[in-house]
Amino acid sequence: MDNVKFKKYNTNFSQLLGLFFEMSEEKQKMLVEQAVKIRENRQKPRIPCLIYANYEILNTTYNGFILDITVDGAFIETDRRFEIGSAINIAFFNPFIDSEIDLTGKIIRETSTGIGIDFIDDTYSEKKLENFLFELKKYDSQVIR
Repeated sequence: MDNVKFKKYNTNFSQLLGLFFEMSEEKQKMLVEQAVKIRENRQKPRIPCLIYANYEILNTTYNGFILDITVDGAFIETDRRFEIGSAINIAFFNPFIDSEIDLTGKIIRETSTGIGIDFIDDTYSEKKLENFLFELKKYDSQVIR
């Protein structure tokens, strides 16, 4: 039982995969090539994670999970709807140095599963985030997927 790994079942992914296999082989190839180009163009790859965070939008505090993060932004899982361009303050605990990281940003994307955030430049917060991401990457290979 120690070797059992659990994966989160994602119905959205299953539906997308079903659509993919209904495409012609030529269209599948074109889609994969486009996805590779997008991934290669990303300057700072996202780090998948599950970080509990508090965030504030329009003077109301919410909590949820950050599902991926970079030094430039993050994706927060939520079923709430927010306006694109809204300011957001995010706070989460950094267990590597036993302190909190506070970030400011704006909502740049909204999906049915969450919101994409673009962080606003703040040298002090950015340095704390870079240090956190460095430590997170070291442990990434040990995370059960």
